[in-house]
Amino acid sequence: MAKQKAGKVLDLSCSFQNLSLGDKTARIGVLVDRKELSLSAADKQICGRRLTGRLLAVPAGDNGDQDRLFDDARDLDGIFDVKRFGVSDKEITFGLTFALKDLDVATLAHFAQRSGKLMIDNVADIPEEEKKTRGRPKKADEDEDEAEDHSDADL
Repeated sequence: MAKQKAGKVLDLSCSFQNLSLGDKTARIGVLVDRKELSLSAADKQICGRRLTGRLLAVPAGDNGDQDRLFDDARDLDGIFDVKRFGVSDKEITFGLTFALKDLDVATLAHFAQRSGKLMIDNVADIPEEEKKTRGRPKKADEDEDEAEDHSDADL
């Protein structure tokens, strides 16, 4: 199951998948063996959450848990959102979505199709206002006022 080390919420061996770029975000897929992460832990600590942590990528064929003689691994600290996850009998998959303004895309590109680790230090909810509009175009019938936040005093 998901390992917890001092100060870490989750410490998962994983495989990083494809990288995709949008107008304001970048997303990298993550595949985790179900022996590493239970369905209930994924639901509670991954899905619909804003995660703060570190990605560690190792050379192809290496294991993220393996001790290293040389510093041949790449790492990236960041804040990323996970909107949903997928489940099969052997693995759990999800995407880490980064804001482009906070990211060096060239660094993230080194993670695609590599093994590594995902180490999560903090788990928070994605703010409701960002869940409504982030990553999708505004609907034609969506009023400008609906897309903005208002306090009770404004209404």
